[in-house]
Parts: sequence; structure tokens; C-alpha cells
Amino acid sequence: MAPPRPSSARRHRRHAAFPVALVTTGRRLLIAGGGPETADRLSAALRFDWASITLVTLAVRAPLRRIASRDARVRLVERPVREADVRAADVVIEGCGDPGVVERLSAWCRRHRRLLNAMDSPPHCDFHGVSFFARGPLLVSVASGGHAPALSAVLRRRLEAAVGPGWQTAACLMAAARGRLPSGPVRRSRMKALAADADLMAAIARNDRRAIRALLAGPRSPFATRKRRPAPAGEKTR
Repeated sequence: MAPPRPSSARRHRRHAAFPVALVTTGRRLLIAGGGPETADRLSAALRFDWASITLVTLAVRAPLRRIASRDARVRLVERPVREADVRAADVVIEGCGDPGVVERLSAWCRRHRRLLNAMDSPPHCDFHGVSFFARGPLLVSVASGGHAPALSAVLRRRLEAAVGPGWQTAACLMAAARGRLPSGPVRRSRMKALAADADLMAAIARNDRRAIRALLAGPRSPFATRKRRPAPAGEKTR
């Protein structure tokens, strides 16, 4: 006897997709199909450190050729997608919208243990696309698990308008400086304390690079050198 299905309310208390940031460095991306959203997906892919990006489609339209010409990592292949294309990739994005192609890609991805994102077909997806923007090393993304992508895009645009360039300035300076501290709980706690500093927030709002740098070097900074307190008179030091 099959177990009872959870109620709708219970199902919606749990998200099916866990938000993670996939490391693209050294990995191969396959985009299958040249549908209306493929140009946007290819442009987004170029912003990440994929080892290679292969676009397989029956006909490569001029906009796709222009985008691909900007980056030597992109290879254009004009033919139907094959199982060998999936086997040669690490991550697969479907961009044609053909249900038959989606079914074949899904079967091939399961067989070869490849991650698949299928356009407008959440049941076939191993991961979902997100609406995102970048401020230097900061990536801010909004996801709906494929259920409300248009709403995700609207929220992303609102957030993008609210997150000014000072966040990029601070992120770049902190990324360059954080290597001075050994990794571990001490660095994490000091970094969190600095990130919550009201003066830092004010400097970020002004995009004041000099003030941000001074806060990173100042006595409240986790990167500042801690001087040892002198021992009381008569007390031996080790």
C-alpha cells in the first residue's frame, strides 16, 4: 500500500530545491537547443568560469553567433543533440522547449549522472535557474524553484536598484584582505562583527573607498594587528 500523500500545506512548507552556488571552474556546460531564451542563457553562462560551453542546435541564429564570438570557450554545433554530447558535459541546460528532446535529455542525464535544467519543465530539473546580479564577488540571486520566474525577475530588479556600488567596493577590499587571518571560527566571528559595523554600512552607502579601507585597517578591524598588553610591574613575561 502506497504511503499517504502529504497535504498541500505540508508540501509547501518544504522547498524542493536547496540553494547552493555551483562551482563552474573546470566544468563543461552543454546548452541544447536555440530557443528564444538561449541567448540570455548563453550570455549569463559567459559570466562564469566554465572550462567550455558547447551549444548544440539545429540552426544557430545570428544573435547567438554574435554572443559566441566574444568568448573562445564557446563551440557552436549545428545538428540535433546526441547522447554523446551529454556524456561529454558536466552540466546540461535545455533550451529548445521540445517535450521529446526534454525526455531524451532527461534519460541521458540520468544515465550519465549529469545535472539538467529543463526550460519550463520543473519535474525534469536537477537544478533551477535563478535571477541574479553581481557586485564584484557578491552574487545576489532570487529563485522560485521554477514556479514564479517572472516574479523572481521583478524582485531581482528591485534588489539590484537598492544595492549600490559601495557593496562591490567593500567586497573587493575584504576579499583581498581576508587572507591575512587564518581560517576558522576566529576569522568568521571577526568578519561578521566587522560586516555589521554601522560605520562600515555608512561608508558602503557612500561608496567611500578610503573610509572602507580605513575601517579594514583600523583597530576595530579583524585584520588589524593585535598588540600584546604589557605585563603588570613585577610580573614575569613568557
